[in-house]
Amino acid sequence: MRKWVIINFLLLLAFQVVDAQTFIDRAPNGKKNYRAVQGGSELVTVDTVTPLPELIKKLEKPWQFVETGKAYWIGYTDDMYSIATHGDSAIEPLIKFVEHTQDQDAKIGGVYTLHLIGIDRQIVGRFTERFINKNAREALLYLLKYHDLDATVMELLIRDPWLSDVPKLFAILNNEKTSPWYLVNGLLHYELDGIKFNQSIPDDIGKLTVNFPIDYPDTRMRDFGVEAESQLILHSIADLHSRKIRVDSALFGARLWGNMYYPIYGQLIDNKWRITIADFLNKIAIPNNSFGVGMNYGFLENKIYYYVDGNKMTVCAASTAQKILLKWWANQAESYKEQFNQDKAKPAR
Repeated sequence: MRKWVIINFLLLLAFQVVDAQTFIDRAPNGKKNYRAVQGGSELVTVDTVTPLPELIKKLEKPWQFVETGKAYWIGYTDDMYSIATHGDSAIEPLIKFVEHTQDQDAKIGGVYTLHLIGIDRQIVGRFTERFINKNAREALLYLLKYHDLDATVMELLIRDPWLSDVPKLFAILNNEKTSPWYLVNGLLHYELDGIKFNQSIPDDIGKLTVNFPIDYPDTRMRDFGVEAESQLILHSIADLHSRKIRVDSALFGARLWGNMYYPIYGQLIDNKWRITIADFLNKIAIPNNSFGVGMNYGFLENKIYYYVDGNKMTVCAASTAQKILLKWWANQAESYKEQFNQDKAKPAR
């Protein structure tokens, strides 16, 4: 489902450029109970009559997000808005509902409704968000323990990454035993100083090239092969036997893609694709912004990381990244950690 969101996002960007003379896009108005949509904001129909328990139960009926025309705006349903108008009084019932319903779509609906309560039903920008309700935030952090919800919850938290999340996320990370990619990726969106992931790639490493075969005669369909192609490229990098770059063996055969992906294009030579290591890593390692400002807003992206140590680079898996992050956090002074008691995002640089 999410890969189609990204495809639609790119198509919408293209259409917006082509049709710029006939369609003027507008930012959301930031008012309560207005849904952000391409071209402006639309007033939501809020049900003020149906009791809260019945409104929440309606999430078990088939539902789908409302089309907003932009991947970065969430199409909360009218029922979600109706529940969210109850504010704090809806938080505990929603948590219990999410924990006990057997309907996975209903669980997801409950999570998004908690998020809507958290932003006080106000959509304030394209790539910015004001999370206001701390009780709703605590509810989302609590639900991270459920592995059928974890990536969804983490994506919602990083839309406005509060500094006070960080110690809690590291505590969860410390207790996770099974490659918690969503936590690793999420933490990298908090722009923590001194973390050694995804630094500038040294030129002598970045310019190294690898080849991988063409699996699709129609290059427009190649974006559906990124999982297999990533494996081919990683194996090709390992086959270089370069002292300058190492590939973590945990990546081989692992599922590499998370909740966002990019087509892997290179230069076509002798019926094979050729790509530099820099181009490959700049497309798939996180955090990634290769499509421009905001492209990774609210997306956890993929499960490949790299770090540079001296003149050597390692491309690694989430399990390795987890160990590195935990060691980094344990080595931080208490004076550094004091900044993480603030219920707000880190100031923009």
